[in-house]
Amino acid sequence: MGQRMAATPINVIGNPYSVIQLRLTDNGLRLTAYGLRLTAHGSQLGPPMIGGFQNGRGEFYNQELFNGRAIFVRFIFSDIRPDSFRLEQAFSDDGGKTWEPNWISEFTRVRD
Repeated sequence: MGQRMAATPINVIGNPYSVIQLRLTDNGLRLTAYGLRLTAHGSQLGPPMIGGFQNGRGEFYNQELFNGRAIFVRFIFSDIRPDSFRLEQAFSDDGGKTWEPNWISEFTRVRD
């Protein structure tokens, strides 16, 4: 059992902002909490995404307000390789019965 925390800056090429990703991992519970903060827009750290990784896939969930309504948010990490992964964000306004993907990104590590 142990807890670890890491903060990782993510620079998005061609966009005027960067993201700081915070991760808190509790190995005893096999859970990870993610928090993202857009630094250029002065955004505050949002609710953590709670979930974990299993069989090469990560699923994380939280609940947020969107246009004054409570919705569920889901992140799926897939196609995980040593230097890349795919991230899909989706919203659900029916308690998680259906999901609407609204952001899909491919991340690649750039080496110096």
